[in-house]
Amino acid sequence: IGQPCIVDHRALTVHASLGIACFPDHGTSAEALLQKADVAMYVAKTDRCGVAVYAASRDRHSHRRLTFISDLRRGLDEAQFFVEYQPMLHLRTNQITGVEALVRWNHPQQGRVLPGEFIDLAEQTGLINPLTTIVLETAIREWTPRQKTPPLSVAVSVVVAALNSLIP
Repeated sequence: IGQPCIVDHRALTVHASLGIACFPDHGTSAEALLQKADVAMYVAKTDRCGVAVYAASRDRHSHRRLTFISDLRRGLDEAQFFVEYQPMLHLRTNQITGVEALVRWNHPQQGRVLPGEFIDLAEQTGLINPLTTIVLETAIREWTPRQKTPPLSVAVSVVVAALNSLIP
């Protein structure tokens, strides 16, 4: 596989994608293992990596992922997200020149959830739009009264799709 083979004087290249599911971590029946291996195979195809091990986070229908999406929606409705500010430092002068607004999630059962665990899911489900709105409104509301001399800038990372939904 990977080396061209000649068929009717034409070079054909074959590619393979392999999905791996392990007993008992990914399933305890042959049916469950085949289903999870199939999901992993499609991940390998999508990522063009050839081989992938099943991961619930990549399974669009896994119980854990669906629960997390529900939690994310509830978190938005119940104001579980908040903004922290990280100073931006000018390296030559060692002066603080501004701050970066960073979204955080205080999950009622899991505690503090890192952005790396929910940002991709928010983008995939369209929930990035209300999340971005929360961060922008919070940064504007909280930081504007804090302006000092000289004024400090506030940086907010925005997903383009979210920004487009905010512009009338």
